[in-house]
Amino acid sequence: MKKFFIFTTILFSSLLSFSQVGIGTTTPNASAVLDIVSTNKGLLPPRVGNVVAVTAPVAGLMVYDISQQCMRYYNGTIWSACMGGIVPPTFTCGDVITDIDGNSYSTVDINGQCWMTSDLKVSRYPNGDAIPYIDSDAAWVTLGANDTDDAYAFYGDSNSNGTVDIAHPDYGALYSYAAAIGDNWARDNNPNQGVCPDGWHLPSHAEWTTLTTSLGGIGVAGGKMKETGNSHWKTPNTDATNSSGFNGLPAGYQFSYGAGVFFDITETVVWWSRTASSASRAENRSLIFSEGAVKNSTIPYYKSYGFCVRCIKD
Repeated sequence: MKKFFIFTTILFSSLLSFSQVGIGTTTPNASAVLDIVSTNKGLLPPRVGNVVAVTAPVAGLMVYDISQQCMRYYNGTIWSACMGGIVPPTFTCGDVITDIDGNSYSTVDINGQCWMTSDLKVSRYPNGDAIPYIDSDAAWVTLGANDTDDAYAFYGDSNSNGTVDIAHPDYGALYSYAAAIGDNWARDNNPNQGVCPDGWHLPSHAEWTTLTTSLGGIGVAGGKMKETGNSHWKTPNTDATNSSGFNGLPAGYQFSYGAGVFFDITETVVWWSRTASSASRAENRSLIFSEGAVKNSTIPYYKSYGFCVRCIKD
């Protein structure tokens, strides 16, 4: 601390005395207030989780935005887009992608659509904000069927100890609709992204329909989307071939009424669609162990249920 105080005192004294400071050089360039010279080190700017964390930014302020993985500056009114012109690696469907937490997901092309081959288990939104975690059945019941009561859970974790306990690591997390759409689309980075990683989004009702239609229709598509065998699915796992590579697993769901308990692991999986059917309900798709069909509820479920999220490429 004493050395830092001495350094800062010398630095600011130099600024006041000479209006120029050199670090790594005794002859700073005449056009620079601060001239830093090094052949093996760089300048490390402030790093923030997201620019929204910066209070009352001043014009010209520059930071490294961790959520976007790039430099950004404030022009006095808005934050800039990413600076630097870095070209990301070319993605080919079939490559592995990662979410903001570092979880990895394989991908598959199914008749022109690129899907993840497992369900999302991320704990943060694309902008870096944490998704509220609920490990109490009673607390989940208090969620409203709306676009803002966001929460997620892992199946079976209802011990109310405040920590994330994953009893079934092969399955993804269960999200309320509000969490799936990024808390009313306020915490994502791109249109329709919701809780999905950058470059991906929450599928619409129409995109789910395109998938099932391309697999022969809802009457047979489910078998082509289910993992085979009984390692996860309850017997008989009817018509399961997984010929599409979608690899659907029976993660069950979180009920939002009565006792608010978890239901039907090994028997069913339900995925959110981003398409709302009313203020309190949203479209979904589901698979069941005893049928080869894809279910599309005639009366969509309440938004306060906890369902899986499967993302599709932009």
